[in-house]
Amino acid sequence: MTEVPWLFAAPTGANKVTVYRDEVPGATGYRVRWGTVSGSYPNSSAVLPATARQHTVVGLDSEREYYFVVEAEYNGLWGPPSEEDSAVPHEGAIPWDTQDPNQIILAVRNAVGYLSGDISVLSPDGRYYTEISGEGRRSQATAPFWFNEASSAIETVDGFLFQPTQRVERDHTGPYRRVRTSTVSGGVGARGRFFLPPPRHPSLNIFYINVDPSTRLTWRDTPHVYFGISFGNVDIEGGIAFHPAGRGSLDRESQAEIDPPNYHRWVPYLKIREGKEKGKNFPIVGDPANPRNHIRYDLPGQEAYYGFYVDIELFPIGRSKVAQLHVIVYRVLLGEPEEYVLEHLFVGRARSVPDAGVRVRRVISIAQNGIPSNDSLGYRPTGSYLLNLGVAYQPIFDIQDLYPVMQVYRSPSGWQWWTPDITDEVRNFPNNTIVRASFNQQERWYRETVSIDF
Repeated sequence: MTEVPWLFAAPTGANKVTVYRDEVPGATGYRVRWGTVSGSYPNSSAVLPATARQHTVVGLDSEREYYFVVEAEYNGLWGPPSEEDSAVPHEGAIPWDTQDPNQIILAVRNAVGYLSGDISVLSPDGRYYTEISGEGRRSQATAPFWFNEASSAIETVDGFLFQPTQRVERDHTGPYRRVRTSTVSGGVGARGRFFLPPPRHPSLNIFYINVDPSTRLTWRDTPHVYFGISFGNVDIEGGIAFHPAGRGSLDRESQAEIDPPNYHRWVPYLKIREGKEKGKNFPIVGDPANPRNHIRYDLPGQEAYYGFYVDIELFPIGRSKVAQLHVIVYRVLLGEPEEYVLEHLFVGRARSVPDAGVRVRRVISIAQNGIPSNDSLGYRPTGSYLLNLGVAYQPIFDIQDLYPVMQVYRSPSGWQWWTPDITDEVRNFPNNTIVRASFNQQERWYRETVSIDF
């Protein structure tokens, strides 16, 4: 008999919590058990059908923490309890159990304080809820992507490769620069402004972004800029990834690109991972078929000849057990003020962040696909590059400092600068020749220029 491998308890009302779980092969039924003390579960649901993937526990006390486990039944015999999760029912909780886009999106907006603009939400049961400002409608759909832990790649649910990502704890899947806080920093998230250079200088024969086309069927080089939050076996990652023109989702069998746009773009994404064999992790990705979710260089009337400023903000909201990725994009205008391009909020279910042991990282990378986890090299030289990307600094055209990287703290001091005293790791992988950073010694870690060339 096997324990239920994945359990997630989400507050869904003032007096209720919905418990989501994974399937156990061979189980004939399930039950949810709970109590108000960790490790003690005096209350139990009735035996639930083997096909049930969620159960709402009602009649709970508002503002009180409850602890939950799930047990699988095997023809009258009960397996071991799952790992424990807790939740606090409260007024304004997100009513995931209703599966009603109107109720859910309104509750999410109130929880995160984002009352207007475009929003995409990923629920605990793997559904997308979306509202695009100006369209006047809210929609629901089954999540179109999932995260393949074995290959560290985001794929469509049909099995097509969308983009490789960096492995969390191993030095593989491509070059990167990583700046990571210490566990005693108190940080639980970050925000900052980045300068994304144009693929090509508008007047000089200088190129800043190049994805070698020969990697399309193999390594599929994909530049990334993102923040990450990790604790225990949980990792939250949110940012943007560069996709060249002609790239969509790769059908490995036919080697065809599915729905490939004909323009270069950066696509936002939010990936919440819970370790191996902890259920299917569904990322939330800017819709590849919807140009409104893309940071496009060629948008008619808004051609980004001089690049973009992008504000990225990632942090969890513990009470509602969600994480939010907020992306705001401005076009750089030479000698003129910046021009707003787009703004989108991505929200996904997340574990409650503990009081200790949390690390936050900032990563600029070119992720690669198909590199085994035990590979001694950890990357493949291909000729791709990402040059002069600014972290709180604009190193091209009208040189200037930008809104700097900041750090979220649990303490009442709130937002703080990301500085050397809270940083315990700065790493260029594989070396300082392929991955380079230049910075002012007084402002390093939160104002620098990064280049990756291999």
